[in-house]
Amino acid sequence: MAPGKGIVISDGKIFCVNALVVLYRFHLVQNLNEALSEDRKDELNNIDPEGKMGDLMNEKYKSKFLTKSKNRSKADQNHISHLTKLNKKRTQIEIIKEHFHKMFEAPTMLDARVMLAEIYQWSMDIDARGVFKWIRNILKEDRFWNYFEHRFLSGVIEGINRAIKGLRWRPQFQLILHPHKFQKERENRQPDSRCL
Repeated sequence: MAPGKGIVISDGKIFCVNALVVLYRFHLVQNLNEALSEDRKDELNNIDPEGKMGDLMNEKYKSKFLTKSKNRSKADQNHISHLTKLNKKRTQIEIIKEHFHKMFEAPTMLDARVMLAEIYQWSMDIDARGVFKWIRNILKEDRFWNYFEHRFLSGVIEGINRAIKGLRWRPQFQLILHPHKFQKERENRQPDSRCL
C-alpha cells in the first residue's frame, strides 16, 4: 500500500490516511520457509518416491533446514552436508534461503532488489516453484519494499505485548480485568465456621 492510502478496515472505513504499511521481516522469512518446505517435499518425492532413503529425509529434520546455518549444531550441519551431497537441488534451496536472510542486511533498497532478483532467477533455474511463485508476488508489494526504506524491529513491542498477556492470567490482574466475576464469588461464598 502506498503512503497516503490509509488502512482500510473491513467495513470500508479508512483510518490512518498517511500510514505507511511495512511488512515485518519475521513474517516474510516465515512465509519463505513455508514455500521452501513445499519445494523440499516436492524434491523428496522426486528423488525418493518409495522412501528408500529412509530416515535421512524424514520430516522430523525439517527444523534443521529452517535454521540459519550459523545457528546449527555440528551434527545438524553434518546431516545437511551429507544430504546435499546426495541431492544438488536441496543444496541450491539452502543457498536461496541464506541469500534471502542476507538480503535484509542490504544497505539500500537497490541492493535488496538485486539480491531478490538473484533469488528469483535461481528459483526459476532449479524449478523451485513454491519459492518462485512467492517471490513473484512479493516483488510487486510496496509494503515489502517499504521495509528497506523504513527498517524497524518490533522486538520491544512484542516483548511488552507478551508481558501484558502473561500478566492477564495472574489472579490479581483477573480481579482488575473482571471484578464482576470475583464479586459473584464473594457473594456466593459461605462463611468459614472457624472465623465465626
